Amino acid sequence: MKAIASIGAAAVLLAAGCGGKDSDQASSTRGEQIPITLNEYTISPKNVPLNGEDTYTFLVVNKGTMTHALELEGNGVEEETGDLGTGDDATLTVTLKPGTYEMYCPIDGHRQRGMEGTVVVGGGSGSGGSGTTTAEDTDTSGSGYG
Repeated sequence: MKAIASIGAAAVLLAAGCGGKDSDQASSTRGEQIPITLNEYTISPKNVPLNGEDTYTFLVVNKGTMTHALELEGNGVEEETGDLGTGDDATLTVTLKPGTYEMYCPIDGHRQRGMEGTVVVGGGSGSGGSGTTTAEDTDTSGSGYG
């Protein structure tokens, strides 16, 4: 019975972490890097819920054909990766307090074309970006990082 439970748990982990399609929402466990994929005018996942104040490391990968970068801004934080060429990756480690943060590509014109998203720490009680949130963009499972 243990073997079947282990196989089932492994299948769930593989299904959650692998696949050919990028998700609109991140999921991970405490201590893991938070994967962020950049592509032509998209950031995936678009929304990253985090459980609470902590230091987080984002692993940013450019899967596009042009240069991109990632900036995280809000609640006194303004940090960004350097420019990333095709296939390049970088880590961005930041200490975040409860609230909402904007993440976007700071390269001229990319944010305006859709390369933006949000990071919400502890339910989003702080100030930050504005906009409309849809059901596809929001984690309703109650789980997040941290």
